Amino acid sequence: MNIKNKKQIYWACRRGIRELEILITTFFENKYDNLTNNDKYAFIRFLNYDDRSMINLLINTNLIDKKKLRTI
Repeated sequence: MNIKNKKQIYWACRRGIRELEILITTFFENKYDNLTNNDKYAFIRFLNYDDRSMINLLINTNLIDKKKLRTI
């Protein structure tokens, strides 16, 4: 996914769990443009996780072992 294709990224923010979708789309709408390119790529990698993994990462930040994902 290209970091400049905002429509595609926004679509990838859609989730099966509504609360998670609200959290992720709000972050995308308010913070994405201010991220560095490396952080944008990290966000896109984050979007590839399934919903349960995302929730676990957001709640239990100590589970995030990849330094690049920690920045976002």
